Amino acid sequence: MRGSLDIIVLLSRCSIAGISSKRDSELSRIKPINDVVTFSHTFLKSLEDSVKAVIHSILESIVMVMVGKDACVNGQTNNDCFNSSLATGFYVDKNIILSAHHVVKKFGNGDNLYVLTYDGDYSKASIIAESKDDDIIFLATERNGKPLNIRNAVADIGSIVLSAGFAYGLLRYFITYGFVSGLDVKASVDDTELEGLMLLNMPILPGMSGAPIIDIYGNVVGMAISRSVLFNELSLAIPSTRIARDLLMLKKFGRIVTVKLGLKLLQSSSLLKNLRAENGVIVVGILNKKLVDICKVGVGDILVEANNMKINSIEDLRNIVAMAVINNSAIYLQFKSPNSEFVKQCVVDVDTLIM
Repeated sequence: MRGSLDIIVLLSRCSIAGISSKRDSELSRIKPINDVVTFSHTFLKSLEDSVKAVIHSILESIVMVMVGKDACVNGQTNNDCFNSSLATGFYVDKNIILSAHHVVKKFGNGDNLYVLTYDGDYSKASIIAESKDDDIIFLATERNGKPLNIRNAVADIGSIVLSAGFAYGLLRYFITYGFVSGLDVKASVDDTELEGLMLLNMPILPGMSGAPIIDIYGNVVGMAISRSVLFNELSLAIPSTRIARDLLMLKKFGRIVTVKLGLKLLQSSSLLKNLRAENGVIVVGILNKKLVDICKVGVGDILVEANNMKINSIEDLRNIVAMAVINNSAIYLQFKSPNSEFVKQCVVDVDTLIM
């Protein structure tokens, strides 16, 4: 009987030990899950705080662009003196505002333009430079503002971005966010063919053309210009590299200089792989016949380098050519023949490229 009791006690201890071991095992699995939940909550809270800080840091730099009535332009500024809001704009220098060309130019030469801040402060504005090809217009204002930092690099696909502007003519901020989902997009905006655009999966409302596209660090990576007619969550933007170079041209030349290499180019990684090229853009048409004489270039050739820098996109080439014009330097081009190692090199004078 004693032996039976010892066995029962032993079994009981084993059972308790088994239950305790099972409970410890389950708890050990729960702890990592709790750690993940805690980390996720901390990460999201940190991200939310960062986004809030970015939003609050940019709002004072954003303005509404408006057109005044003829009878109200002699120093008078009140709500009855304006026909309507045109677009959104933002400061890129202490008294220079950037906005969308296709919206502002609908109202003539811009004699009656004003900008309005969220606080209700009006100031006269005048057009100082414009580019229809880039859908960019610069306005000078009588009021100084806080310029936003322009990032001189194209945002990567998948980058988180946000924007704020004045939609529907209402004096309140509309804030939206999303992702960069495409690059080097071609689209027609008000009958003008625009190239090298960013595709965003974020809503841009009417009146927000000209609004800044901001990364999570508070840098301008683009300017909103249009939205999809059918799908409001898709929109288009000018990349910040174009803003940066046009602003440089404005400061150096007092205008935006239109520069065209005179080549129709195709950007395709799959075709480059088939042609055994590591990088470059493919020539599919030649508009500047001087390049045929100077560079001996032909359709099908691959432009791989410009000024000793590798070309990975058409936007890379645009920036190199524009900087050559700004610096008044020649452009060194290097072409590779398809499916061969034969390389063509030439030097192009920038004067032949200025339009």
